[in-house]
Amino acid sequence: VYVEKGEFELAKKYCRDNPAHIDQVLVKQADMYFNNKQLSKRRVNEMKYEQSALHYAETQSSFEEIALKFLQVWEIEALKTFLIKKLEGFKPQDKTQVTMIVVWVIELFLNQLGVLRDKGEVNTSQYSILQKQLDSFLTHKEVKECVMTNRSTIYDLMASHGDKHNLIRLTIMNKDFERVIRHHINKNNYLEALDVLKGQNKKELFYQFTPALVQAIPKQTIQALIAQGRTLSPNKLLPALVTCDDDQAGEVIRYLEFCIHSLGCQQQAIHNYLLSLYAKLKPDKLMQYLTMQG
Repeated sequence: VYVEKGEFELAKKYCRDNPAHIDQVLVKQADMYFNNKQLSKRRVNEMKYEQSALHYAETQSSFEEIALKFLQVWEIEALKTFLIKKLEGFKPQDKTQVTMIVVWVIELFLNQLGVLRDKGEVNTSQYSILQKQLDSFLTHKEVKECVMTNRSTIYDLMASHGDKHNLIRLTIMNKDFERVIRHHINKNNYLEALDVLKGQNKKELFYQFTPALVQAIPKQTIQALIAQGRTLSPNKLLPALVTCDDDQAGEVIRYLEFCIHSLGCQQQAIHNYLLSLYAKLKPDKLMQYLTMQG
C-alpha cells in the first residue's frame, strides 16, 4: 500500500526484517525515479536518473539489465553512478566483477573527456569536474589495486583514447615510467617520451632509452643529457653516442665538449671519441683540442 502511494521509506520500515521485500521496495523506488518523465528540465531529469541508479545498485536486479536500461536512454552519468555504487558492494574475492566495472567506468570517463577535447573544451569547468571525478575514482583502494593488476589493459585503453595526460599521471602514480616511455617510442612520439624521461629520477632509464631518442631527436636528447649534469655517467652513455651517424655527430660533439670542459671528465674513452670526431668532421678544432690538452 505504501509503495503504491510512493511512500517508500514507510514501506521499508514495515519490511525491514525481510530482505526480499526490501528488495522489491527498492526496485519499485528505482523504477519510479527512472520512469519519471513529467519534469521538463533536463538537469532535474538527470538527477532523477542518478537517484534511480543509486537505488538500483542496492537491489538484486540483474546487473546487465540495469546497465542496459541506462545505455538505452544514454544516461552515462547515471550509468557511472550505478557502476561505482555497485562496486562498493563487491567483496575482495569478486575480482572478475571488480575488474569489469573498473575498466568500464574508466572507459566512460575517457569517452566523456575525449568528446570535450575534440570540441576544444579542455579548459571548461565541465572538463575540470570530470577530471576530478576520474582522479577521485582512481584513488579508491579497490580501484588502485585493480589498476595495478591490470596496468597493461588500462594503459592501452588510455592510449587508444589519446589521453596522454591521464596515461602519464597514472604511470607516475604506479611508478611505471618504463612502460609509458616505451609506448611513446613505439608510436614515434619521441618528444613525449623524452618529457616523461626528464620528469623522473630513474637514471638507468636514460641509459636504456638514449640510443633510440638520440637517433630520432638528437638536439633535444643531448640537451636533456646536459641538463642531468654529473648525475649521468658519460661512459655509460658512450655506446648510445657512438651509434650516431654524421647528421647527429654535431650534437654528440656538443655533449662530449660539455663533459670535458664543464664536468672536467678525464675518462680516456670520452677524449678518444671526441678526438676522432674532430679529426673526421671538425679538423679546425683538432689542433685547438691537442694544444689545450698539452
